[in-house]
Amino acid sequence: MKVFISMPMNDKSDEEILAERNRIASEIKEKYEVNGGHVEILDSLFGITADDVPTDKEVTSLGVYYLGHSVLLLSHADAIYMAPGYENHRGCLIEHQIAKAYGITVLNE
Repeated sequence: MKVFISMPMNDKSDEEILAERNRIASEIKEKYEVNGGHVEILDSLFGITADDVPTDKEVTSLGVYYLGHSVLLLSHADAIYMAPGYENHRGCLIEHQIAKAYGITVLNE
C-alpha cells in the first residue's frame, strides 16, 4: 500500500517537519504492516532542500507550485493520512477533497 502523508507545514522548521513526518510514517507502518503487508510512504516533502525550490521566474506562487506536485504524487497513492490540524490548512484541505473525490482511502477517518 502506498501512503501519502498530508500535514500542515506552515511556521515549522525543516527539522520539525521531518521529525513529525517520520513519527507519522512509523505509526502508519506499525498499524498497517501486519500479516506480511507492506507500506510505502510516498516522499511528499517539497521545498525542504535548495534543490526542490524552483528557479523558474514564471512561478508566482510557491504554495500552488508545491500543491501541484503534491496532487501529482497523490495520484500514485492507495491511501492518504491526514495529520492533525489539516482542517485548518488550505493545501491539506485540497488534498483531502481530491482523495475523497477520487476514491483514495483516508486512513484516519
